Amino acid sequence: EPWPGLPPECLDPRVAPSDRIKALLDYVRARLPEGDHHVVLGLLPTVLRDAAAYAEIVGGLLPRRGLEPWMARTRIVLRDDRSALAEEDIERVAIYQDLDLSPDGLTQSLVDEAADPDAPEDDRLTALVQLAALDYSHGRFSDSIRKWGVLFKAYVQRDDIPMQALCLGGVGDVLRRMGNLPEAKKKYQQGLALAQDLSALPVALNLLIGVGEVCIQQEEWEEAEGYLSIADQLASKLRLVYPKCDIMDRHGLALLALGRTEEAQAKWRATADVGREVQYFARCESALNNLVRLHEEARMHTEARALRRELDEVERERREVEARDRALRGELAS
Repeated sequence: EPWPGLPPECLDPRVAPSDRIKALLDYVRARLPEGDHHVVLGLLPTVLRDAAAYAEIVGGLLPRRGLEPWMARTRIVLRDDRSALAEEDIERVAIYQDLDLSPDGLTQSLVDEAADPDAPEDDRLTALVQLAALDYSHGRFSDSIRKWGVLFKAYVQRDDIPMQALCLGGVGDVLRRMGNLPEAKKKYQQGLALAQDLSALPVALNLLIGVGEVCIQQEEWEEAEGYLSIADQLASKLRLVYPKCDIMDRHGLALLALGRTEEAQAKWRATADVGREVQYFARCESALNNLVRLHEEARMHTEARALRRELDEVERERREVEARDRALRGELAS
């Protein structure tokens, strides 16, 4: 189920920024699942336009008076040029100096860690996974596939089946982006054959989405419907509302292609409603556009006009939210 809206104090400009952050942390922490889970907040601006204002915000988050109730199960990662901490020695505050947090610096740190023979194997493999993903995002497809292959062999030796499935999905993503859809489909299916363990459910979800998308691109509608139906159920089980919206929207296409028009309509209606509720406007608008086309093709012009009015309302809401976000970012930057 979607989380309720943020508490009013989180958005109230009259409340001190550090107190608004504390209210946000309380809100998120109250919704953590049972077990040893923590909220991690990162405040790492690349530019400090007003160091004094930033220091005031950061200073309100430091445990100068010891641990306070709002700090329970919370970790905060801050950028600081010593304006907030000065030369203080505050208990439970660890200071790391001379860090390069630029994209190039972070990438180089991953390269160094992956190649460090003295680093723990888990850390080296995790770094290599991130490098394989970076290669994919930057279009270095051959490098990405090669890294995923190295990782797959390593995880076979460790008998780590969920990570083997992840590697196969990584190769499938690369092949799909390269346009080699048949081979991408094979990799996704091989990964799904491995991702049967409960610990691999998030990996299985990504594989189902990938293979479902390949089937849509190849117009293999029955297979697409089957994969996306399972993905829809799994996203609900994992309580992942945004992926669920993506899946439902694409699932509607497969249902429509199979002549299951009422089911497609219901799927898009649910996508629009959930997307609007959680402010996932892009997916909400996509579903509404699908519904408009569906009703126009059926010559149901009254219903199509009502859907267009709803689409206009959603677009207005999106613009209002974007304006508030810009104002909030400007406030924090100043």
